[in-house]
Amino acid sequence: MVALAQLLKVNDTIRLLDLEGNNLIKDRENKTNYEGIKGLVEVLKKNETILSINLNSTGLDEQASKLLR
Repeated sequence: MVALAQLLKVNDTIRLLDLEGNNLIKDRENKTNYEGIKGLVEVLKKNETILSINLNSTGLDEQASKLLR
């Protein structure tokens, strides 16, 4: 997720980001990790290209949802 956030910093073509089915808050050791969500939030504050994001079935919990607001 952190790598995706880095990629989106320089994005000027992606309009739809479909993350459905990807667990966005679990790391490789299956531990909850919000760094990727935090990075995504920071990028989206500045990115004017992305128009829509699909977050269905991404494992987001209440804390992650609060970060995205």
